[in-house]
Amino acid sequence: MINFMGILTLLVAVLIGATLFEVFPALGGDARIAVGALVLFATSLLAELVGVQPRVLFLVPLWLAALVAIGVYVHDHHGVLAVVGLVACAIALQGLMMVIGAYHERRRERRELGQRLQEIDLGGLNPAFDQAWETLSESILIPRVTPWTGELLKNNRRSAELLLAWMEGRIPEPRLLRRAVLAFAEGALEPAKVDADKLRQEAERMRSMILHRDALAKKTAALRELAAASG
Repeated sequence: MINFMGILTLLVAVLIGATLFEVFPALGGDARIAVGALVLFATSLLAELVGVQPRVLFLVPLWLAALVAIGVYVHDHHGVLAVVGLVACAIALQGLMMVIGAYHERRRERRELGQRLQEIDLGGLNPAFDQAWETLSESILIPRVTPWTGELLKNNRRSAELLLAWMEGRIPEPRLLRRAVLAFAEGALEPAKVDADKLRQEAERMRSMILHRDALAKKTAALRELAAASG
């Protein structure tokens, strides 16, 4: 199977190849196949560079599939050594594509987080409604591949403060939420020095508390009853 962007890239390559064959009608046979594979290779490589990811079988880059086709032609006409050169080229390109892919992933995440920061509104939420809890959970932002910023940290501090106000009397250890508030507040002062893993754990714990709020409330009530009975 080939994904949608792969189909689109393939169509563009076919159009470019057809144009070339019209301009150079002398091309034929194996040469036409090789040129077609080269056009597909260049087109799919360009697509990767701009952030599109054409894939075959949803995993294999289309440029790599095209390079395999080129390899078959090269092997038939130039022998094994030429294929070895293509393999080395493929390895180098794969490394480059990983770097480019990471760049585009960071860029997408920055854009998504920026948009979500603009959309978050915690005013007027009522904890009596499930939707309010869902909104609060969604307001807790956790970057995957980009650094924590002052805006993200301030946002999560506000979310932690609201969560503490809603759950302080309903959880066995409210100190965990106080710690989260402090961690995000301190991080906002110097974002460049934060411990990203620690902040991610704090944010994930907050989301988990929201998800399991009813069970935590029951556990807290049971502990209080036990303490009262023991007293």
